[in-house]
Amino acid sequence: AAEVAAAEAGGGADPADVWTTTTGLGSKPAKKTKKARKAAAAEEAAAQPEEAEVEVEAADVKQDVRMTVRMAEAKAADKARYAAEAKEREEARLAKAAKSAEQKRAAAAAAEAAEVARLVAEAAAQAKEAEETAVAAEAAEAAAGA
Repeated sequence: AAEVAAAEAGGGADPADVWTTTTGLGSKPAKKTKKARKAAAAEEAAAQPEEAEVEVEAADVKQDVRMTVRMAEAKAADKARYAAEAKEREEARLAKAAKSAEQKRAAAAAAEAAEVARLVAEAAAQAKEAEETAVAAEAAEAAAGA
């Protein structure tokens, strides 16, 4: 009787599994009735969809994890691609700046060479003028001395 009460209270064996003898001390369990067998089969069938639901939920969780990993990998690949593109743009900018600086240096050198050429031409003109003045002075001196 205590076993039946414990089973009905939810702690312990299924009521169909409790030994049913007049003293409660039987040596073997009573055979399940047809009704009890049907109830056990229905209970088992009801438990199977729950297990299937748990399996489906586990599969969904695995799929979610896979998708999260794929998204993280895609983001990492995008970041790497953007970094490579930024590096290429920076290298192109630096090359352009170096070329521009080189062109500026070449232009400055050409301007300096033109200035030197102008100064040389000016010095040559002054030398020629001085020579002409000297020749004219000699001619004037010769004319005055004659």
